[in-house]
Amino acid sequence: MRWYVLIGNGLLILFFILFLSFAAFMGIANAEGRMYKPTEKDKIYTTCRLSKRKVVKDQMICIYIGANGTNETVFNEKYAACPRTIQCIYEPNKSLPSIDEMMNSLEKSLKGR
Repeated sequence: MRWYVLIGNGLLILFFILFLSFAAFMGIANAEGRMYKPTEKDKIYTTCRLSKRKVVKDQMICIYIGANGTNETVFNEKYAACPRTIQCIYEPNKSLPSIDEMMNSLEKSLKGR
């Protein structure tokens, strides 16, 4: 064989090895079980405290309120406890309905199932 064919084949094999290792690296999930997204590391988290909880059918609805109107809604099993505080994504001054309106809406949607 000619020398340029050997070099070309070697480069082609090297390219495939690098490509496969890169493809395998991109599929690695982070510790939380989700795929890593570069935008997730830029999010700011704040402490949200339990505001209200309610049981509807087989779901426990926990609403948390944090700094500057940040809020989070968590659905648990009926007999699971709601932690008093959680870390939620900081979204200041988010326009939302009141907690009672939110609970009524969630209750209606869950009873409709």
